[in-house]
Amino acid sequence: MRVLIIVLALLFTACSGVEKGHYVIEGKSYDEGSYYYLFRADKMVDSALVTNGQYRFEGIVEEQLPIRNISSTSLRDPFVPARFTQVILEDSGIIKVCEDDNSPTGKLKVTGTKANNTLYNFSIEATRYHEAMRSCADREKRAEYMSKYIELVKQTVYDNLDNFAGVFMFTLSSTRFTEQEREDILKRVSPKMQKTEAIKQLSRKEQTLKSMRQLKNTKIEEAEIKENIKK
Repeated sequence: MRVLIIVLALLFTACSGVEKGHYVIEGKSYDEGSYYYLFRADKMVDSALVTNGQYRFEGIVEEQLPIRNISSTSLRDPFVPARFTQVILEDSGIIKVCEDDNSPTGKLKVTGTKANNTLYNFSIEATRYHEAMRSCADREKRAEYMSKYIELVKQTVYDNLDNFAGVFMFTLSSTRFTEQEREDILKRVSPKMQKTEAIKQLSRKEQTLKSMRQLKNTKIEEAEIKENIKK
């Protein structure tokens, strides 16, 4: 049995090109000699020099919701971010980053894993709706675009309850879901994602809100009973 587990682990590494529990980011850049940076919130955690048009990040996936910001600096002004976007660190494959001036996500395109592909594709569609709403003067048309955007958010979350893209988007947009939808999603999240702190916090929050609603309803019922007794 132990041999089988080792063999499966080796096969996983061979297929994905990434050691389990580790992430690999392979980037391409035209800005030779510049640096790319990884940030956790506003704290820089790693940097890589562009050499022969390429750079690379490697590390251990430590956190339960491993979202990072990746950015580069302009050689003309090192204090101005030239390109930036978000990347999900995961071990399911090599994360590919390339420069793309047409990309809606800070002139960088991030692909290579399901979660990052999802986040990038969502950003393209979301940007299209946001630009349509911003340039539209018709209130009903703007409401229609907003409705389609919310539908996009919900469908993306439902389609990705087995990876960090779905969890990340759900944590950012949980208020756009009804109470019943939130309960349904929390039940359908994959076992792996159930272990993330983000989902645990949302579950606790939903339980607290549910308890508060039940208490409120109980008090209303008690008040109605007392009122009926007086009558």
